[in-house]
This record gives sequence, structure tokens and C-alpha cells, in this order.
Amino acid sequence: MGVGITNKLNILLNEWPVGEIYSTALLHKKGYSDQQIKNYLDAGWIERLGIGAYKKANDQIEWPAGLLVLQEQLKLPVHIGGKAALALLGKSQYLELGEINLILYGPKND
Repeated sequence: MGVGITNKLNILLNEWPVGEIYSTALLHKKGYSDQQIKNYLDAGWIERLGIGAYKKANDQIEWPAGLLVLQEQLKLPVHIGGKAALALLGKSQYLELGEINLILYGPKND
């Protein structure tokens, strides 16, 4: 990699908060091309989480990071509902023991 490419990669990795997901849209906004993103993936500096979602290599991701991408980066009007919302409010004592599924709500697509 050339000096400019290395510096750009260092800037990206240094400003990327631990445990946060970056969308392709955010990376483009920050000035990274699809080819640069592919190069960083191929070199193992970043990892794909799904279509248009990335994390730093070896970073641990929790579900709130995914919600943050949807709400803040992609500006989707979604929010948590169901048992997960009750648990976040500290009302988990009213829930059955076991796994809590994350349910997101948003406006209906027409």
C-alpha cells in the first residue's frame, strides 16, 4: 500500500469507535470509495457484517450498535419494542426467564 492509502486507513481505524458498526453510506460520506472498502476487507482490516455493514477486524459488536446504524447513520425511523424494550426500561422482573428477542418497529412501507 502506498503512503496515502496507509494514512487514510490509519485515520479510519483511529477514528472508528470500538464496538461500532459503519455503513457503506457512512464510509462513502467519509470519503472512502467502494474499491478502498474492498481493499480493506481483502487485507483483513475490516469485516463485513452483512450487506452494507462493517466492523473493525476482531471487534466485538452488540445489538445496540446495529440499532444505532439504522437510526443515526441510515436515518431510519425504527425503535425497539416487545420484551427487549421492557428489559431496557428495567421491567425485566415482569418477563419470563429465557431468551429475549429483539423486535424493531417502524412505519409501514407502502
